[in-house]
Amino acid sequence: MHVANSCMMAVAQEWEDAQECTQDHTLQYFSLMLAKVALNCFMMSFTPRSLYRSFMGICTLSLCVTDFLLVCGIGACMLLARHISPPVSLCFLLTHASVVYSLLPVPFLMLGVLDYSTHSHVKSPPSKRVFYVAEVILVWGVAGVYSCLFTNTSVLKIVFNINTKALVCIVEVSHVVTCSCLIAFSAICFLLTIYYKDIVRWTRQANRLSSAREIPQAELHSDLSLSYFKLQEQGREQPITDGSSSPKPPLFIAFTLCFALHWGPYLLMIMVTEILDMAIPAYTTVNSLWMVCANSFMVGMMFWLKSDKLGPGAELADDICDWKTYWYMSKGIVDKLPQELEEPIMKPAPPFWV
Repeated sequence: MHVANSCMMAVAQEWEDAQECTQDHTLQYFSLMLAKVALNCFMMSFTPRSLYRSFMGICTLSLCVTDFLLVCGIGACMLLARHISPPVSLCFLLTHASVVYSLLPVPFLMLGVLDYSTHSHVKSPPSKRVFYVAEVILVWGVAGVYSCLFTNTSVLKIVFNINTKALVCIVEVSHVVTCSCLIAFSAICFLLTIYYKDIVRWTRQANRLSSAREIPQAELHSDLSLSYFKLQEQGREQPITDGSSSPKPPLFIAFTLCFALHWGPYLLMIMVTEILDMAIPAYTTVNSLWMVCANSFMVGMMFWLKSDKLGPGAELADDICDWKTYWYMSKGIVDKLPQELEEPIMKPAPPFWV
């Protein structure tokens, strides 16, 4: 239920005058936050390394911990329902959580960009992790103090229909998450539309290069003019080529395609919720999925800006997007083996008489 452009109402309890029983919504909010915790665990399983390599990763970890504490708080409201007022306690938690979560995206994004832009390598050194933790605690602390000073946690009684009444509280909406996703989605659509004729071919080429990286060293062979691998599915040998006969995508477009293939569905989902005018509170939209998406965007931008300096051997703090494959594709170079990052796969073989 909308209240203002940045607010909505969360229904804690409702009842009808004709009925004596009331409908408490604490269980619904508990289930919602429990699903968010499950989403956090799911994302952490896909990003086990990048969570500890950068400031954005530490922010994501802190968000996961806070989500778990919020679930515990709502669960306590359910267990202590006989001793406390569930609507009052629930509204206290939801209003403070929504305000704090709505304040987090801007400082997280600003400090994340500053972190990546001030390092010669995309992956931050381990010595800075303590500094990252201090920064994250400071951001959470400032947001918490602001929430305690300016948040109104009072419970309001409203009338839906003639006989339906409810106890509600005002919660905040995060427009930063929505706007950032909409801008990214619009930019991706605009850039890829320019090269729409080559999107399918580039995607297939990137998939071939990515598959070549995963082939074990034992399956690579050298024969006269070039190195090649066996396609066991087809039962024949096919050389690894760089597709030099076809035009290569610019590096920025290649990285845009990489980001779109991995994060396009999520951005599309945010786009649909905005078109349908679905009001979603900040404690739901500010989640680990958005944090990992923002981290991938930052890593891609920094890798693009520093590509000449870093090269494909850089250790990137991103476990989702395969930036190196698309870097090679844009350069027209065949990808390298994981065991031989300093040497290309396709190289002239020594003459047979040597």
